[in-house]
Amino acid sequence: MESGQHDSAPEHSADREDDPPGDDPKSAEWITKMITAAERAGYRLHPHSNPPHSLLWQRVTDDPNAEPVWADDLPEWLR
Repeated sequence: MESGQHDSAPEHSADREDDPPGDDPKSAEWITKMITAAERAGYRLHPHSNPPHSLLWQRVTDDPNAEPVWADDLPEWLR
């Protein structure tokens, strides 16, 4: 057993920079649909979001540093 395992980032960590948002057409389409629907409803992506692995939302009237008001449940194929 390796003892360093707990220090490594999980496979779908929000801190991963090597996994670009929408790196495949299915992910890109899903992200676009989610952002479009949320913007129509008066929300925007929170700055700490990391599409497609985490979509955190805040109201467009909120300060950009405000806490997210909700996080999307990811489809099984993105987990």
